[in-house]
Amino acid sequence: MALTEAEDVDKLLDEYEAQAKADSTAAEQKLLKLRNKRQKSMKEVRQEGLDAPIASDNKGFQMLAAMGYQPGRGLGRGLAGQAAPIPVQLKAGRQGLGIEQNKRRKQQDVEQQHKDQDLKRARMQQDMRVEHTNTLAMKAAHRRAEAQLLQARQVCETLDRRKGLESSEMWPQPPAAAVESDTIQENEAQDSSISAVEEVAQEPSWEDWPVQAKLALVLDYLRQKHHYCIFCGSQYGDERDMSANCPGLQEVDH
Repeated sequence: MALTEAEDVDKLLDEYEAQAKADSTAAEQKLLKLRNKRQKSMKEVRQEGLDAPIASDNKGFQMLAAMGYQPGRGLGRGLAGQAAPIPVQLKAGRQGLGIEQNKRRKQQDVEQQHKDQDLKRARMQQDMRVEHTNTLAMKAAHRRAEAQLLQARQVCETLDRRKGLESSEMWPQPPAAAVESDTIQENEAQDSSISAVEEVAQEPSWEDWPVQAKLALVLDYLRQKHHYCIFCGSQYGDERDMSANCPGLQEVDH
């Protein structure tokens, strides 16, 4: 029996303790709500006071009115000055005046530098792509000109030989190995030729000219001497026949 009464007492104490905790929690929550509401009300009241215009019975307003100020109109000559009051900005942190603006300005400067660097990098990449494309185009044009030059020189040799010519610098040149062999044989036959060549300044040969220049010369030679156009692939009877039937001097004309 005594044990049962003790258990009832413990149970009752637990209930009282739980109720006390619940009441304490409810009181704390209520107090917190009141504080938040009060803080919010203070902010609203303060903001309303800042937003409210100066009353006409205010001494400062009366002084401004005496100097010609009218609500809603600008200040200064021509009424082009400040029309609205400068807004009040309340500080929420503990930093000194101007620190936050200085940090913001530095951050904006860093962001602008990054943007400028990205823009510069993008321009450099674009220039590199354009340069690479131009390089590839120039190489392709050079290879095409070399192929056309070889074809033109072969045709030139064929047509020249038909007219009885035996050699021309416009004809295809022999391989470098054959030229070197002939040079060695000539040097062996003439002991003093090496020193003579070293003493005499040699002018650039026709082979040293640019490919485009040599191609233009050979094409003009074929047209003038043989009335032949490699782009047409035809030899005309005379200059009049060529002028009437050949579209033009350049490949793009065909």
